[in-house]
Amino acid sequence: MKKLLSLAFILAGFYANAQQDLTLYHMRYVPQSSFTNAAFTPEAKVYVGMPGISGIYFGATNSGFKWKDLVKYETVADTFNLKLDVPGALGKMKEKNLLSQELRIDLLNLGFKIGNNHLAFNVSSRQKFSFAYTRDLFALLLVGNGLTPAESEDLYGSENYGFLGETADLSGTGVNFTQFTEFGVKYSRTFLDKKLSVGVRPKVLLGSINFQTKRTDLTLTTDAETFALSSSGGYEINTSFPSALFVPSAESLRDNPDDPKKDSLNINAIGIGSNIGFGIDLGMTYLLSEKFEVSAAINDLGFISWKGNPKNYNANDFQIDFKGISGFEDELLNDQNANGQTAQDTATSKLNQLGDTLLGAFTPDTTFNPYTTGIGAKFNLGARYAFTKRQSVAVLFSGQMIARQFKPAVSLSYNFRLYKWLGATAAYNTFNGSYTNLGVGLSFNIFPVQFHFITDNLFALSPASTKYVHARFGMNLVFGHDKKDNKEKRNF
Repeated sequence: MKKLLSLAFILAGFYANAQQDLTLYHMRYVPQSSFTNAAFTPEAKVYVGMPGISGIYFGATNSGFKWKDLVKYETVADTFNLKLDVPGALGKMKEKNLLSQELRIDLLNLGFKIGNNHLAFNVSSRQKFSFAYTRDLFALLLVGNGLTPAESEDLYGSENYGFLGETADLSGTGVNFTQFTEFGVKYSRTFLDKKLSVGVRPKVLLGSINFQTKRTDLTLTTDAETFALSSSGGYEINTSFPSALFVPSAESLRDNPDDPKKDSLNINAIGIGSNIGFGIDLGMTYLLSEKFEVSAAINDLGFISWKGNPKNYNANDFQIDFKGISGFEDELLNDQNANGQTAQDTATSKLNQLGDTLLGAFTPDTTFNPYTTGIGAKFNLGARYAFTKRQSVAVLFSGQMIARQFKPAVSLSYNFRLYKWLGATAAYNTFNGSYTNLGVGLSFNIFPVQFHFITDNLFALSPASTKYVHARFGMNLVFGHDKKDNKEKRNF
C-alpha cells in the first residue's frame, strides 16, 4: 500500500504544475486542442504546425496577491511615488501560497486522418516552475520581527504579523523547477457510428534540468525579552544539472573522486540521455444525442527518473540560536583593545565566526542518488451543447495538483464557427482563487495557413490587477476539410 501511495503521489506531480488551456478545450477547429483531450480530432484531414511557432504557450499565476495589492502609486507635490501597502498585500494571502509559471514551445506538431483513425506526432520543449511560500515569510520580509501581536493588531489590523515572543512558520516553502523535452505519438479512433471517440498519447520525456524542494520544515522564534533568535527544522532538496554547466576544479576532483561530474567526457555525466521518463494522455468523448456531448481526459500522467548528475541535500533536526554579537566593548570605547585590534577588526572576526557556525548548522548530508519526479497530472471533464452547427455552449471542470495543493478550475464558454474561415470563443474562467477572468480565443484561416490566439484571462493585459496570466498563439498549415461533415444531421 505504501508503494502504491508513493507511486500515486509521483504520478500526480505534487511538485510540478500543468498548463491550464481552459478556453482552448472546446476550440476543436484548432489542432492544438488535442493536447487537452487525446480523443479530439481536428477538422482538417492533414495539419502541419510551423516548426517552433505552431504552438507557444505561457502561463503564470500567483495565489497570494496582486501587484496592485502590494504597490500603490501616489503623487505628492507633483512627485510620483511608489508606496508599499503592507496590510493590503498580507491581507490577501493565505497561510500557504503559490507562485507558478509554465512555458511550452511545440517544435514539431503534425497529424492526419485515415478513415476513422487520427494519428499525430509532437516534439515539445517544456519548462515548469513553482514557488510555494507562507504568509509568515512575507510578513518577516515586509514587517520584520520586532512587533508583538498586539502592536501588529494596532498597526496593521491583524495580530498575525507580530512575531516578537512568537514563532514564524516557514514550513512548506520551496522552489521547484523542471525543464524537459516531450516526444509524443497520439492515436484516436471513433466507434459506434462516430458517437464514441477514444484517444491515447504515450510520451517519452527527456529531462534536462531539475531542482526539487522535496521537504522544508523551518521555524523562526524571536525572544520577547532579549530579541534572541532561534531557528529549527530540516529540509530535503534534490537537483540534477548537466555537468556542462559546471567546470570542476582540480581540487574538487581530488577531494570528491566519486562526484559524477568528474568525467566530463562521459555522455551520462553530461546528463544527455540520462534523465528518461514516460507519460501518457488519455481521453474520450461521447455523443449523448445529436446536440449534446460529454468528454473526459487525463493529461501528463507520468514521471521522469533523474539519473544524470543527481545530487541530494538532506538536513534533519538542526537548531540554531543567535543571541547577537558582543565582546568588543573595549574596542568601541578605546578605539582598540590590548592586542591593537580595532572595533571593526573584532566585529569582522566575530561575524566570520558566526558565519562559520551558521554554515556548519545548515550544512546538509550530500548524496548522489537518482530520484523521480512527476510532471503534473491534470484532469478535464467537459460537456457541450451545440444548438446549431456553428454555435455551442460548453462547461469544463478541471483540476490539478501544484506543490501539494489541489487547484480546481471551472470554465463556461460560448463557441462560434463561421464555416471554416473563422472561429471564436468567449469564456468565463475561474482558477486559483481568481474569479475575474474573461477568456477569448480566435482562429482564422487564409488557406492553407491557420492563425490562432487564445488567452484564459483577457484582463492580464493589465498585469498589476490580475493573479493569472495566460497566452497561447501559433500558426498551422491545414489541408483537406471534409465537406461531407457539414451536411450530416448531427451538430458535431
